[in-house]
Amino acid sequence: MSENRPTVGDIVDAIGASAPWHWAADWDQVGLLAGDTDAAAKRVLVTLDPSAQTVIRAAAQGFDVIVSHHPVFLEPPRRLVGGMGGPGGVVSTALRAGISLIAAHTNLDRHPDAAANLARMLGFTPGPVLEQASMSRSVVVAYVPMEAADMVRDAMSEAGAGTVGAYTGCSFSHEGEGRFTAGQGSHPARGARGANNIDEIRIEMSCPAAITSRVLNAARDAHPYETPVVLAHDIQIARVDCGLGCVCAVEPTDLAALSTHVAGRAKVAPRVWGDAKRRVSRVAIATGSAGSLIGDALAANADVLIGGEVRYHDAMDASDAGLSIIELGHDVSEWPLVPLLGSFVARTPGLASDSIDIDPPSIRWWTA
Repeated sequence: MSENRPTVGDIVDAIGASAPWHWAADWDQVGLLAGDTDAAAKRVLVTLDPSAQTVIRAAAQGFDVIVSHHPVFLEPPRRLVGGMGGPGGVVSTALRAGISLIAAHTNLDRHPDAAANLARMLGFTPGPVLEQASMSRSVVVAYVPMEAADMVRDAMSEAGAGTVGAYTGCSFSHEGEGRFTAGQGSHPARGARGANNIDEIRIEMSCPAAITSRVLNAARDAHPYETPVVLAHDIQIARVDCGLGCVCAVEPTDLAALSTHVAGRAKVAPRVWGDAKRRVSRVAIATGSAGSLIGDALAANADVLIGGEVRYHDAMDASDAGLSIIELGHDVSEWPLVPLLGSFVARTPGLASDSIDIDPPSIRWWTA
């Protein structure tokens, strides 16, 4: 943060502290997508979509940062030319107006309050996480002499390793014997030329795959050995601190009545798949595109999956398998995430609350 006001980078850090960037899907585009990390952040607009109209409005109203749920692009544009349509035109317009574009997409979707906010909007009490898929991580391993273990462990932690949910500094250590032969031209920090047996500790810490190199380098730089052994493994771990969707228990009713209730709360006419008279009591909730969670919903013994939308054949197959579908519309299901994202932006040190505007829900489509 500068002396006078926070920077764009400070906002990125504040969002990442609440909805870590490594929660995002591998295919996603999140974080600062256009702009300058060191630019001063004076006025921030928080919204769902960084559309051309949104950027034009932001420029006219003096905003210099747009924080959106949806990224301005998933495939980076090949050209940034003023006047052109699509993501390239939006990015060009934003940059010419001095506006930085930040997106928190699937990392925000996986925040515990994301699906919970949608559930509350629909009048349900949020339950356990719906998504059961594993996520990619790395395990960094360092073989360290006893007296240097704390130093190396602290360096790895400061580089971002060892964070699991609300816990930091998580590591595993195992004592053993390191053996090596120091050859001609070597300068061993422990032992001497020739064969050596040294009491060592194997330290293991997990980290997001994106920062593996940083953690490896931190362990190497803190290590007392001339040529330390520090390595990394790619792993899959169960999601323990984040996940898409949630499961809610509801008063037993039929699908028609549940759909009417949901329509009234969401103020839209949803598309419904399933027998209107079917009795339901267990509902899976997901924001945005919910098709990828059909298997999780079936595994959770849900009667109904409520989300933004589901592809036609996926919805038909789910219905045939006994899982009814209620489609609200992608944007309708995700507007409850915008105030949540605004609350993360508000945690930026030095950013005044009156410098943040949060867009109210705006639905651009209608039904006849």
